[in-house]
Amino acid sequence: MQSVLSPTIWGSHRLDWGQRTYVMGIVNVTPDSFSGDGLVDASKSQDETIHRAVTQARDYIVDGAAIIDVGGESTRPGAAPLSLEQELARVIPVIQALSFTLPEETI
Repeated sequence: MQSVLSPTIWGSHRLDWGQRTYVMGIVNVTPDSFSGDGLVDASKSQDETIHRAVTQARDYIVDGAAIIDVGGESTRPGAAPLSLEQELARVIPVIQALSFTLPEETI
């Protein structure tokens, strides 16, 4: 059966929906992730947090992830909502670091 979904294409990358299963790795750049893997820690600098996030993303890719989701706001029950500015301040530095540190052939 042929997929009726259009592929997602960016740069030299392509995801053909319906042709295979894609694994997504989730990098939680939060202090209070419901899954307990939030990378933000008040005792760590922003550079350390970014390094930890990039390392986690690389590990996910090595393990077969085709998509990396960088989340900056906790979705755990009872979590306080963040302003757009707060969430962007958490995720943009990580996304920028990922775009410059992951070799093209691994993405």
